[in-house]
Amino acid sequence: MLDLLPGALLALCAAGFVAIAIYLVSLYSSGREHLLLFLVFLPAAFFQELPAQLASVGGFGVTTPDLVCAVLLAQALLKPQASRDRRDRLHSGVKLSLAIWLFLVVFSLLRGTEEFGLQQAVNEARPFVYVAIITIWFLSVFSDDRASAAMVKVAPVMIGVLLTVFLVHVATNGLGSSTTVLIDSAGNPVESRALNSGQSFLLLGLSFALFFSRAKGIVHQALPAAGFLAVLLAQNRSVWAAAVAAGIAVLLISASIHRMRAVVLGLGALGALIVAYIASPVARGAFDQVLSSSRDSRTYDGRVAGWIALLDQQAQSDALDRILGLAFGHGWDRLQDGMFVVFSPHNWYVTSALRIGYVGVILTVAILAISIWRSTALRERPEVIATAVSLTVYFWAYNFDWYLAPMFAFVVVSVWSRPFEHERSRPRPRQKNRVGYEPARSTSSKISR
Repeated sequence: MLDLLPGALLALCAAGFVAIAIYLVSLYSSGREHLLLFLVFLPAAFFQELPAQLASVGGFGVTTPDLVCAVLLAQALLKPQASRDRRDRLHSGVKLSLAIWLFLVVFSLLRGTEEFGLQQAVNEARPFVYVAIITIWFLSVFSDDRASAAMVKVAPVMIGVLLTVFLVHVATNGLGSSTTVLIDSAGNPVESRALNSGQSFLLLGLSFALFFSRAKGIVHQALPAAGFLAVLLAQNRSVWAAAVAAGIAVLLISASIHRMRAVVLGLGALGALIVAYIASPVARGAFDQVLSSSRDSRTYDGRVAGWIALLDQQAQSDALDRILGLAFGHGWDRLQDGMFVVFSPHNWYVTSALRIGYVGVILTVAILAISIWRSTALRERPEVIATAVSLTVYFWAYNFDWYLAPMFAFVVVSVWSRPFEHERSRPRPRQKNRVGYEPARSTSSKISR
């Protein structure tokens, strides 16, 4: 009985945390939803310090995203009418697509529960469930304009937190690289780079949001510039590819003023890097290391071999497994780089194909592709274009980290909301005459109004 006491206390503490959070949400949620958005982003900065499991309840591990999702669900349920009103502003096409995606996840989870047991199925389904809950919460709480405002409010603080994590790691362990591994005090391998891929991408997305916002001041320009530099030095090549693709999209699609800002930032950063490379041996060594990392493709080659092995396994299954996916709990066992590995593939499209089938991955690609196409109408909001393109590229090399779900939801609410439809169809305002006054309206029109 005494052996159960520590676990019970941890479970009680977790329940108390959720209860207090729900109470605070009920008191302060109105107009302060950006604080909950910060709650979603913040654990990304401390993923190595957070325990993998906070407690165990009924054989199920309670994790940090479990608690975060519980709080977000509570906030959405406390104000059902407001949540329903905001969801009603979304285009029916994307609501149907997201509903089908959620059905596929639930169907695969039910199949996995029957075939492999509830615990094994739930543990493997968690990434999908987290993404679903956080996306639904975001779409229920934020309208288009409030979503942009919340991102800009959260971005400066979160960029500062991630930059602090970056600097502390560099001061302690150096820049690291994709080919080196650090060993912690317990003898476990840990990330050697200053930021992992999810942190780098989050920093990139928040830097886009802040840089292209209407916020003025040196801080709102210096922080994104520092964020872009940290992304470069963190040496996550897939994040580099996402950043380059997003930059090209902004230059091709966005309004001229934003293109000019992007060009000025790029040229200024290039000039600063050249000067630092020439003047500082330390900077020269860092950039040589970054260049060396950019040429190393061994990690990617191994991943591709793993993807092919898993897709071959699925291709040999029956039609249901191919169309709707293998059940959650099936596992990710495969040979990769001559080793037997069991972790999920680093590719959200492959992961989606394996668990929610060809239907699910086609739906995922369609939502992202159409979102990019619709974002081209938002030439005055390049942060939406950049986020949509960078997410699409990033998912090719990594899975969907739960704390990145608000980035996806931000794109959805920006390009699929009713106000977006109104902006596209709204006629241009009447032109003023040379004197500067609008043409006089007829008396009949005034009477009719």
